[in-house]
Amino acid sequence: MLSQLTPSSATAAAAITTAAIAGTVAIVKKLLPRKEAPRPEHISRAEFYQGMDALRDKIDARFLSLAEKIEDLGTAIHERLIETEAALARLDERTKN
Repeated sequence: MLSQLTPSSATAAAAITTAAIAGTVAIVKKLLPRKEAPRPEHISRAEFYQGMDALRDKIDARFLSLAEKIEDLGTAIHERLIETEAALARLDERTKN
């Protein structure tokens, strides 16, 4: 049957076949059961606030830890700067003579 088709009728047959396949796919998709999304578990307001308090405590602890580390680094940089200034002053005294 397909061998007897002319080029224009072959194009029409291809279009009909494509439409039939697309329609079949749409029907099958509609009829097959879908997986339901899992429903979220609801928490009480007290549990929410408890979780928020725990999160706030963690953030505060990390902030304090980072602040201490930055302060230590600032002190170390200050000490190195003082040592560099002293070395530069000694070098300056040597070059004056």
